[in-house]
Amino acid sequence: MNEYIRKSIEIRIESLQAEITDLEKTKSVLLNETAKKAIDLHLENLEAEIHRLGRILNE
Repeated sequence: MNEYIRKSIEIRIESLQAEITDLEKTKSVLLNETAKKAIDLHLENLEAEIHRLGRILNE
């Protein structure tokens, strides 16, 4: 794999991890259960994207 592509994927994974951290902090102060469920769904999607990108890096 091209080093530029590998580095781009690694940066994207770091960005997704930061977004997860921010969303978890936001969720911790929310009172609205619907908003919390929406964040949970988005967190699942972000984690799935991280796993997908990780598989690409390990090919």
